[in-house]
Amino acid sequence: MGQSTDEKRVQAAFLATRNMKEEGIAALLGASRYDVSRWLRDYKRDGILRDCTVLDRTRLDKDQIRVLEAFEEGAELLGRIHEATPKGLPHVRRIRVYGSGRKANSIRGLDISNRTFGRQIATDVRDLILQCRHCMVAWGRLLGGVVEEIRATFPTGLARRKVEFYPACGDPIGAFNANTTPSALCAELDRVFNRSLRSHKYSLAGVPAVIPGDLRSDEERQVLKSYVERSDAYRAIFGEGDARKDIDCIITGVGGAESAAVGEENGFGLYTQECLKTLGVKRPWLSEHVLGDIAGVYIEKPDLKDKERKALAEKRELWLGVKLEDFQRCASKARVEETPGVVVAAVGEKTLAEVIFACCTRLGIITELFIDPEMVEHLTAICNRVMPKRKDATGRLA
Repeated sequence: MGQSTDEKRVQAAFLATRNMKEEGIAALLGASRYDVSRWLRDYKRDGILRDCTVLDRTRLDKDQIRVLEAFEEGAELLGRIHEATPKGLPHVRRIRVYGSGRKANSIRGLDISNRTFGRQIATDVRDLILQCRHCMVAWGRLLGGVVEEIRATFPTGLARRKVEFYPACGDPIGAFNANTTPSALCAELDRVFNRSLRSHKYSLAGVPAVIPGDLRSDEERQVLKSYVERSDAYRAIFGEGDARKDIDCIITGVGGAESAAVGEENGFGLYTQECLKTLGVKRPWLSEHVLGDIAGVYIEKPDLKDKERKALAEKRELWLGVKLEDFQRCASKARVEETPGVVVAAVGEKTLAEVIFACCTRLGIITELFIDPEMVEHLTAICNRVMPKRKDATGRLA
């Protein structure tokens, strides 16, 4: 299950204190109205919820309080994002807010806040992984912090059943840290969750993430693709094995255009500068065409002309990793089967907020969202820009 009943019960009680009706709570939490009525009735009977206005937190245990505090800061934003998401698209299931200690836009400052935030959300991410069978993992400092904390604070052999871990792509050229590549993180998670002592069988170390942009002919590109497909792991994930169809959890960060913390020498979003050189594109061109990326998948700007969209599609074909349709399939599966789905974590850079908002409302590909208070502010500002503000003077959820 994507959420335990206990988590939903606490969240439902909190939303009731915000003057939200039972049908609205049910829609927001992905529960039935009958269940919501029963949860609220039980909490009232036990004296935990009084008149749907006061939630007695002294009657909650430590885990319930942690769940509640992380949820309540994002509850208002969750409702706003649901309003902005067209009917028929998968909705964000939860937004959880944790502190990141973010104070500076420098590379070092961002590194510290990413790792701090990663440690804060590690328990929740661990619990989501325990609910899945096939987990795909991206890369970066933030995810490195998550995995580092899971390894340091939880015993090995966590999974009740084996969890397969798949890297979202080959190692990005010029990766910032060899310990935070997709293959390195998957290998570490395999050791922790499955008590695996062997080398990770799905490692894509040494497999390129992109096809060089200066290979003009289809024949040249096919030669390189044939070489990549020599990798047993690549074939199992992206080739004839097509493990992507079984993925029930994708864990990733996002990259944004013109990040204040990432200069020209460090590439674009989750792409390194070396990776962009190999692709044959420059950051200014990308900034004109895309908002950013999610695990290497470009999120295009909504107002592109046909010619620009075609040029971007050609660049997308050079990417050898996870595709947009993989995110869509995983998010849709979560909606039907209550699997963890697409898990995204990000700390408060304004350009990242634009990517997250587009992924939530235009594409419907985020299921679980972990953010810090600064990101809440940025996403709320976007909601206020694209939608009329709420009329409730009390600020309560309608």
